[in-house]
Amino acid sequence: MAQVGVSIPNFPGVTPQLIPDYARRIEAGGFHAIWTLDRVVYDLPHAIPTLAACAAVTERVRIGTAILLLPLYQPAVLAKQLATIDLLSNGRLILGVGYGRRPDDFAAVGVPMKGRGGRAVEAVQIMRQAWAGEPVRFEGKHFTIDVGPIGPRPVQRPSIPIWMGGGHDNAVRRAARHADGFVAGGALGPEGFAALWQRVKQALQDAGRSAVGFPVGCLAYFNVQDDREQARQELMGTLTRYYGPQFANAFKPDTMAVFGPPDECARNAQAYIDAGVEHLVLCPTTVDPRQVDRLARDVLPRLRLG
Repeated sequence: MAQVGVSIPNFPGVTPQLIPDYARRIEAGGFHAIWTLDRVVYDLPHAIPTLAACAAVTERVRIGTAILLLPLYQPAVLAKQLATIDLLSNGRLILGVGYGRRPDDFAAVGVPMKGRGGRAVEAVQIMRQAWAGEPVRFEGKHFTIDVGPIGPRPVQRPSIPIWMGGGHDNAVRRAARHADGFVAGGALGPEGFAALWQRVKQALQDAGRSAVGFPVGCLAYFNVQDDREQARQELMGTLTRYYGPQFANAFKPDTMAVFGPPDECARNAQAYIDAGVEHLVLCPTTVDPRQVDRLARDVLPRLRLG
């Protein structure tokens, strides 16, 4: 059965009240998960404290990153932070990770972009050791660690689930070998997602793994308004400011986004589900928390989730 989650707004304009307000509305609306996105050189809240705030005001809904830029982080510290989030949420965390593609994010933290895929894989191995509660002993190309248990252990055993993303062949192969699930980006559309998911399933087969029980998610940007053109303009304005003007030339909202009146939003969201998305991550393009209520009231009941 497909599941639908909603992301916290990932652009300027977040107020102290907005994150807990969004989180409460997402849980009350019957959604499966609250998601956050990660950037460094951009005016948006950091994913980890955002998840802590969401965990504090909810009880049932899962919380997760879609995605966290794993190569930017020191893995032992990150393992401790994420285990704490899992503890605070009583085992509700999903860790979606990616590799990053913006040089300024890497420059800001003094990490080279070259080798970022390898850094991410080593970080996953280190974090899983830390979450097992045993001494952490690792020697790799990017990290060398030999210490006692880090703690705390996450509630989820044996590990917090890790979903990897990325469309490059190397990223697909890494996900098939090292991840517990896959998460696709928000600029694919249903057809692009279906093609990528076929590649992931083939990579899983090549790695001797099954796609059964290997969850797959995909992001889609949304804006629910009765005025279709107003919804389109607001959505594209937000995405152009976030990704840059070149994004607007490649992104096709009519087939890639979920916007407009509720019936059209439901059709576009359903197209993702029909393409095989098991976890649809709907990302807002406005800070207005009433968008969550409209999704819950007017769009979610129209979806065939299986």
